[in-house]
Amino acid sequence: MVLACAGLVGPALVACGGSQDIAGQTFRPADEGRLTVATALPAPGFWTGDDPAGVDGGFEHGIAAALADRFDLALRIVDVPFDRLVAGDLGGADLALAQITRTDERAEHVAFSTPYYVDDAGVVLPAGEELTDLETARERSWAVERGSVQEQFVADTIRPDVDAVVFDDAVATVEAVAAGRVDAALVDLSTALVLTNGRDDVTTSARFATHGEMAVALPTGSDNVEVVDAALRGLEADRTIGDLEAEYLAPVFAAAPDSLPVIRTPDD
Repeated sequence: MVLACAGLVGPALVACGGSQDIAGQTFRPADEGRLTVATALPAPGFWTGDDPAGVDGGFEHGIAAALADRFDLALRIVDVPFDRLVAGDLGGADLALAQITRTDERAEHVAFSTPYYVDDAGVVLPAGEELTDLETARERSWAVERGSVQEQFVADTIRPDVDAVVFDDAVATVEAVAAGRVDAALVDLSTALVLTNGRDDVTTSARFATHGEMAVALPTGSDNVEVVDAALRGLEADRTIGDLEAEYLAPVFAAAPDSLPVIRTPDD
């Protein structure tokens, strides 16, 4: 785990205070004086580092640090498997930032904030191959991340001839394509573009226009949802979120997300 006072270094750490009023409300952490944020590692582009102690940047890490700064709390990071997070087990954290897309099913287990990022689903194939239509997609074997919205999308919308192979994280999912274990992988488009950048064995060839809204997940019944919403709106208004996206995501994308062809589905 990482424990530091957001925006402060060295001796100034001892000056970390308590929670701070945001829009007339106060964030109330489980542990006094610190904001505990859960994520699922590895998550290239979103969290730089494979374990909490080594995290030193990334899009969601920047949001976590900015929230801690706004709440005047130290930041603590914990690593929790993705499928546990979306099932409502945040590992004792105050909130989770882990590329979690809001869905009605997940809302039965966690409370969601306002979204901070909108993403599609990215199709990863061996380099040189293309996928342009749903009928051909059904003939492919697929890899997906356990508990992801893409796992459900493959089952419900693509409906391939063989069941998808499930992996514990997006990195392993993409590597299954590189190793020839499956024909294709479906992960968050942003993640696909990061993981295929600069590679000559796999490519992000297309996308499904799912328009998934990534949001902060909090424990069901949390009193902190409104104050987190207010803080996120502030980070959007002052361009913090946009600046973090420009710093940590855009430079490591294999291509501009909007430049990829869209595979149409009956719902489009």
